[in-house]
Amino acid sequence: MNELSMEAPHVVLAALGHYTGTAHAVVAGVAGTTENLTVSRRPESPLDHALVAKLQWIKTTFGNALAASGRRAETALREGTHTVNVLSAADIAGGQEVDRSAESI
Repeated sequence: MNELSMEAPHVVLAALGHYTGTAHAVVAGVAGTTENLTVSRRPESPLDHALVAKLQWIKTTFGNALAASGRRAETALREGTHTVNVLSAADIAGGQEVDRSAESI
């Protein structure tokens, strides 16, 4: 359903806040897990060195994805809040116009 109940913009704002908070919690959890990925000893063989390089690639890739996820969550919160505020203002203005029109009848 792609509609906003104009009687409950606070519900939409609460949902946006919950989504953003949850996204940040997941990002923090995955970041902590990723940071804990370590090599238990110094690499010695060419295979060891290749695996350490892959581990660094994994950490970099996850780090980039986590940063992008955080930005998407913040964008959803910012844009969603803006949209709710615009729709609420339009709803209030429309209601005031209807009241003025009714008074002139």
